Amino acid sequence: MAGNVVTAAVFAIGSELLEGSIVDTNSAWIGSHLVKHGINVEDTRLIPDNMDRMAELFVEAAEKYDLIITTGGLGPTFDDLTAEVVSRVSGRDYTLNEEQLEHIRKRLLKFGIQLKENHYHQAKLPDGCKTFFNRMGTAFGFSVPCGNSRIISMPGIPFEMKPMFEEQVLPWLHELFPLRERFIRDLRIAGKPESEVDDVIRELGIPEGIECIINVGKGDILVKVRGFDEAAVHRFAEAVRKPFENNFIGYGDETFPVRLVRMLKEKGY
Repeated sequence: MAGNVVTAAVFAIGSELLEGSIVDTNSAWIGSHLVKHGINVEDTRLIPDNMDRMAELFVEAAEKYDLIITTGGLGPTFDDLTAEVVSRVSGRDYTLNEEQLEHIRKRLLKFGIQLKENHYHQAKLPDGCKTFFNRMGTAFGFSVPCGNSRIISMPGIPFEMKPMFEEQVLPWLHELFPLRERFIRDLRIAGKPESEVDDVIRELGIPEGIECIINVGKGDILVKVRGFDEAAVHRFAEAVRKPFENNFIGYGDETFPVRLVRMLKEKGY
């Protein structure tokens, strides 16, 4: 851990992601959840279905980060390589997992589908890995140590990955590491240039232990304030807000149109 903070890399696996035929939404979703739970996401990658390239990036990340979290590449087809690559880089045998195979068989039977040879490929995992049950699909998630790091692999389909992460992976991470909640305060400001918001933040000075990010959106500016001290986060966020009293839209996801509708409703329109 770097400075007592757990570090992570998030890898989205699939050549279709690099070609743009599918947009990776998993990494942003996972990253936002990791940050809230005190884990620093220091690298995100889109990785092609290429065994040597995957192995190279996994080994490189295992030397730098406490966690490598992957999505994708756990299906039954020839280009689903994640489990085999993780087995290779972690020094484990790539073997048939009977529990995974039985889960696939039962799930397919519900749809009148019989096991095929490629389903046996899907049921092969790193030997002795920790598994995460998939209640929404066929592919188990799994985890193994890799050097001083730990790889956690989950399905790429969002509606399979999200419940797995929330119900199993995240609670397990809290068992592995002494994670602390990171408090986040997002401010939305409209009608002011980014440079003016930057001037205010520079003049205030960002306190020690506080992180501040400025994002420019369509018609507004989002200032993200975060840290492990809730009171300090709120104090700094309020200090940033005050000079923009007449331009402050709201906190969090309350965009200008959302706030306008809310204000009209409050006035009875």
